[in-house]
Amino acid sequence: MPKSIFTMMLIDALLWFYWIRELFNTRPETTESVLRFLLLLFFALGLALSFPFYFYFFKKAPDFTNLRLLYRRCLKWGFYLSFGTVFLFGLRAFHALTILNVVLFLVLYVAIFHQIRGRG
Repeated sequence: MPKSIFTMMLIDALLWFYWIRELFNTRPETTESVLRFLLLLFFALGLALSFPFYFYFFKKAPDFTNLRLLYRRCLKWGFYLSFGTVFLFGLRAFHALTILNVVLFLVLYVAIFHQIRGRG
């Protein structure tokens, strides 16, 4: 396992620490605090979800030598899932979670999936 993976794990742990600190110490009274909370959640969740993809793809192709490239490919799927989760939380936080917005978001989400599915 490359050293960059351990660095990313450390960065992810720090992001989760800041997110938990934000969760307990900040009131959601302003738009800025809600956006900061959601942005921290986006990055922490994106990095955390990329690790299972990395271990899955590493087990699937153990002969692959460029492990840094493999992790970069896994980052896109982690952040893709994180985007979906955080966007729905954001819609709920700003009281915009309607059927129309969810349907439009699902159309956008599927379009993004088709764009990134075949890319390296």
